[in-house]
Amino acid sequence: TSGNTFTPTERLCIDSSGNLLVGKTSAYRSGKLVVSSTNVTQTSNTANVHITTSDTQGIDIGGSIALGGQVGGDENGFGIISGRKETNTSGNYAGYLAFATVDGGAAATEKMRITSAGNVGIGTSSPSSLLHINGGSLRLAATANQTPFSLYSYNSSESLWFASGNASY
Repeated sequence: TSGNTFTPTERLCIDSSGNLLVGKTSAYRSGKLVVSSTNVTQTSNTANVHITTSDTQGIDIGGSIALGGQVGGDENGFGIISGRKETNTSGNYAGYLAFATVDGGAAATEKMRITSAGNVGIGTSSPSSLLHINGGSLRLAATANQTPFSLYSYNSSESLWFASGNASY
């Protein structure tokens, strides 16, 4: 309107290096995306950055971040982190965090999941305990040079095997 003055406040900037800055006017460290805002508590179900889908609510629906690089001149994801809804129930906000990696043929498969109950599954998408490992063994060693101690579940015999050294079963 005539006679009023307007002083704009910069909220988004693309600097001369091509960095996208949100809430900042200069990049403190190198990075193509810099987001700056006040602290957000985890208990408030908010975040500084939200990556969501526009799909209708449903089980296994949610946002993802792919981390990757160049392969044969194309940009490809090597690992994917996803936050997804555990149920299709309206008003139920239970979600899980899934970690996937890409094999040599460019197919991404989930390798680990953390459920809304806090259960961690490695090799399973439905962990039934605090730590649920499926399809492998658990190896423990204090240092890289130490002989490992391993726990195995062998041949579906419902028995637990203990081994030291580099034995495999």
